[in-house]
Amino acid sequence: MKKAIVIIQSENGEHKSSIIRTISQILIGLNEKTIINVGELGLSENITSIVEIDKMKIGIASQNNSADNSLDMVSHLNDRDCDVILGVIKKDPKNFEQIEDFGRNNGFEVTSLKSNWSEKLEVNYLTEEQVALILREVERIKNLKD
Repeated sequence: MKKAIVIIQSENGEHKSSIIRTISQILIGLNEKTIINVGELGLSENITSIVEIDKMKIGIASQNNSADNSLDMVSHLNDRDCDVILGVIKKDPKNFEQIEDFGRNNGFEVTSLKSNWSEKLEVNYLTEEQVALILREVERIKNLKD
């Protein structure tokens, strides 16, 4: 079974944590069954937690602007048996290449998205198509588990 890593790349200071919270809320809103927050993992001030939806573990993480630990973030979530890892990292080709290599070596399908910044609204956002892609990956993994 190929698991999924979806990485959203964002520039420094563009509210990466807001993006990951929004994605978390979308996932929670679509689910009719119990969601268990497995809890904070405490990775150097990153927002990191795991939610369980229909016996599927989804690891959710946002990299701290000052940290260079995106690979550690993904690795910790993998160590906790996450089926899907959703992460927001600062845009850096080296970081993403490390995550791609990790994914290939650990049975993950890796997808990269670039968040969008609105100067006018001062908000970081994903397009509807990007959100739909994330939801398709979650559904794909759910169907493999059923």
